[in-house]
Amino acid sequence: MGVWAWLGENYRQIGALSSAVLGCASLAVAIVAVRMNYRNNFGWRPVAFVASYAVESGPNVSRIKGAVEIWNRHKYPIVVSVLRLKYKTAKLSDRLKDFEFQKDMWRVKSKSEAEYLTNFALEANEHKRFEWALEIEAGNVEPPTVEVRYFDPRRGHMVEAVSKYANR
Repeated sequence: MGVWAWLGENYRQIGALSSAVLGCASLAVAIVAVRMNYRNNFGWRPVAFVASYAVESGPNVSRIKGAVEIWNRHKYPIVVSVLRLKYKTAKLSDRLKDFEFQKDMWRVKSKSEAEYLTNFALEANEHKRFEWALEIEAGNVEPPTVEVRYFDPRRGHMVEAVSKYANR
């Protein structure tokens, strides 16, 4: 029996199978189109990362210096309120821990965490850079995990973004 003869005998089953396959393919195309339309209307989530990083060792003090960049990839502005640096193994000097709180200044929150409290609007498709210099006591020094807490006006509440390249 040839292929053409087999197709002629089973045309109803082949028609049902092709309809199911083409239906699934059109559903996949529709899902991709909806996702692309959503991204074109609202943009992607904001991202934060360590842009530069250096360690200075001195006779009495060692310092970690670096910069964090925040990129607002939404199509609307957001308000950033907190930036947090979390170290896995480095121990930060808490000499400034009880220092009087001031806005727009890095402060040591614990032995492994520093934060920067601020309130600024980051316009759509805009980025901003923050530099830091912190004293360390001991520990293996690696780039920190960056956490950013921001207000998303479309959602109507605070949202937290964590750097993609977090230390594991």
